[in-house]
Amino acid sequence: MNKKRHYFSGVWAMILLSTMLAACSPPGGAAPTGGAAAAQENAVPVSVALPIKGNVQGEAGVTGKLEANQSVNVAPKGNGKITSLPVKLGQKVNKGDVLFTIDQEDLENSVKTAQAQYESAQASLAQSKDNKSDSATQAESSFIQAQQSLDDAKRNAERMTALFEQGAISQEEVESAKAKLVNAQASYNNALKSYESSKKNTSIVVSESSVKQAKAQLDNARDQLKNATVTSPISGVVGAVNGAVGEMASSQSAVVTVVSTNPMKVKVQFAEAEVNSLQVGGKVTVQMDVLNKTVNGTIDAISPIIDETNKAYPVEIVIPNEDHQLKVGMVAKVVVENANAVPRLVVPKTAVLEEEGNYYVYKVEGDTVKKVEIQVGSMSSEQAEVTSGISESDQVVYKGQTLVKDGSKVKLE
Repeated sequence: MNKKRHYFSGVWAMILLSTMLAACSPPGGAAPTGGAAAAQENAVPVSVALPIKGNVQGEAGVTGKLEANQSVNVAPKGNGKITSLPVKLGQKVNKGDVLFTIDQEDLENSVKTAQAQYESAQASLAQSKDNKSDSATQAESSFIQAQQSLDDAKRNAERMTALFEQGAISQEEVESAKAKLVNAQASYNNALKSYESSKKNTSIVVSESSVKQAKAQLDNARDQLKNATVTSPISGVVGAVNGAVGEMASSQSAVVTVVSTNPMKVKVQFAEAEVNSLQVGGKVTVQMDVLNKTVNGTIDAISPIIDETNKAYPVEIVIPNEDHQLKVGMVAKVVVENANAVPRLVVPKTAVLEEEGNYYVYKVEGDTVKKVEIQVGSMSSEQAEVTSGISESDQVVYKGQTLVKDGSKVKLE
């Protein structure tokens, strides 16, 4: 109040003095003196901030777009007409939930046909086994009989030869015995061949092969029928529906797309000067300006191969999305925090002024400001690190700083 009283008293004194001088001076008198101008100076309104300990996150952060952690285009394994489509865009689904079905009438008929063919092949195999049993028994019996006849013929030929040498029988009787031996040997050979053939089970091998083939066809028909009911391979959200009931579906075109968006991925690229400071599992900050949201992310993968087009290394970042606010395609900025950085005093970037290559700030002392030279570290568009020149308790002018000079009177807004 005293200051104001002295201020206004001085003003009135000057007005009176000016009036008196005007009366004594010719028209067009001199301008007010410098002291009078200084007396009329008003305090400049400014905004101040206290420095805080920390570090500036560099603007060298890279920009990318949010992507689904997993995206699956679901198409039927076979062509057919869509008979049901119980899901819609944006619907949450679990792994195994039905997405759509394909007409099953022809597939069911195929299963019935394959089942009948399989049963017929089994019956043929059973019949072959029965026939084999009878045939093998008969062949074995014929072989034993032929072997006995051969043995008898051999003994008879030997006996008849001995009798002929004794002169007890004629030449014709000996020749007859030898002829019977030759016939018995031929019968034995034929019986042996038939017996060995019966043991090879050729007809059974063929029948067994037919059964295996029929079973494979039946399994295939059943699989096709099962595949007509198409389920979700993952848990997530329906991202696209490209079909309708009654339309034909093809194995070449997706009917439904399912995406997993928790967590999500950001695919970015870092220059070779930056990539070596990264490691899988490292933490980063991800900023989504459109949502005014910042989340912590984790480095999931770092490519060892440079992208020749951009001359940078692809990096994948995983970020949580429990509330599902993040959407595929949103722009994200990835900023890498340096865990080894030494904490500095951080002030608003607007508080730092540059003059001939030197940096300075204005700090408030009482009702005036003092111009202080500082040393700066990292800077962004919003913040600046100060390495020397001020302390944590200094009030630094960040608004109105261009309207003051060293020693100017100020008032805090």
